[in-house]
Amino acid sequence: MISISNLSFAICINFNLFYITEEVDDDDDAYLRGSFDSKLSSPSYVPIKFGSKSSGTESDDSTISRSVRFKKVAEVRQMSQEEATEALLARLSYTATLRISKAIPFTPSNKLTVFQTAWLSLPFCFLWFISNYTMHVASLKSKFSNQAVFSASAATFVMTLSAMFPVRACDKFTFTKFVVVLVTVCSLCFIAFSDPAFSSFEWRTRSSVLLTVFSSFLFSLYVVFLMNNADHEEKLDIPLLCGFTGLFCLTILWPGFFLLHFINWEVFEWPNLYQWTFLLADGLLGTMLSQVLWLWGCFLTSSLLATVAISMTVPLCILMDAFIFDVKHTSLLYAGLIPIFVFFSILVILTYLPNSDPIVDLFGKLWGLLCRNKSFRMTDYDLEQSESLINVNETDSHEA
Repeated sequence: MISISNLSFAICINFNLFYITEEVDDDDDAYLRGSFDSKLSSPSYVPIKFGSKSSGTESDDSTISRSVRFKKVAEVRQMSQEEATEALLARLSYTATLRISKAIPFTPSNKLTVFQTAWLSLPFCFLWFISNYTMHVASLKSKFSNQAVFSASAATFVMTLSAMFPVRACDKFTFTKFVVVLVTVCSLCFIAFSDPAFSSFEWRTRSSVLLTVFSSFLFSLYVVFLMNNADHEEKLDIPLLCGFTGLFCLTILWPGFFLLHFINWEVFEWPNLYQWTFLLADGLLGTMLSQVLWLWGCFLTSSLLATVAISMTVPLCILMDAFIFDVKHTSLLYAGLIPIFVFFSILVILTYLPNSDPIVDLFGKLWGLLCRNKSFRMTDYDLEQSESLINVNETDSHEA
């Protein structure tokens, strides 16, 4: 008896026949049988048809007593349709898989159900509501500066949290991404400091900056939280998630405005027809449609790229004010727009090349050119020939 890792084999030799018995733990056997039985149908037994002799040279050994007997029936079980489809797709070639994926829409088996989506939207609605509320309160202080601070701090937080809790290859931290985000943040800071109200840095401005940074931190939290719970766009129904988020905000958080009204923090006033029009337009376009498209963009690209894309609203708003409403801005503000567009395009390229780090590769090549060894380097062919000659000389000396 030989015991290797709780697995023993007993080998019995009898008339050139080997019998191998395997001792398996009963609990493991029951677990394996249970897992397989749950995926297979109930067994059915069919008779086995034994073929006749393939040629006329076999001897008739029916009179010889056999120590091994086989059953005359075979157990047949049918795999479930879902498991059978996945098993068939796993055995196809790459080209056949591409053809089938174009013809048949792919529906992942681990797609979140309605209950799972509702359970996911419950903590998501708290983070989303507080982040948007604090951002709107901070936006009352100034026009572009708080949006610039929000975009800069959100990009930094999302890059850090995505590197700490990566989900996909595009979430990998690289030095080039760090430089791109750093230049974007500096450009947004130029835009923020071009605002006279922000540059004076009064108490109200400082409070709005703190609210903006807090809002961007909550924003980065719910972005990374959502990406870690649903890493693919087909795993999550985004309109359903937004619907549950709005439902929970209406039933759980919106009644809190009455408490804010009684403590004179947020005085509640019934909106007029003009305000109702803007509320409905902002709710449909500014909240629902923009959030659905933005979340979809997060899954199709990366959370960092979608967050940096929010910073594009700052230069676009500035250009709209300049060309449509003829608003005059400082040259420092316009100077901060150019790096935002340039480095956003670079980040788009880096998202689709997750394993590349161009700045590190460039420094590596420069280091190799500057610190290249000038000494003579022997090639592999010369080294092999030298070793052969040495062996020959040693053999001749020993024979001599």
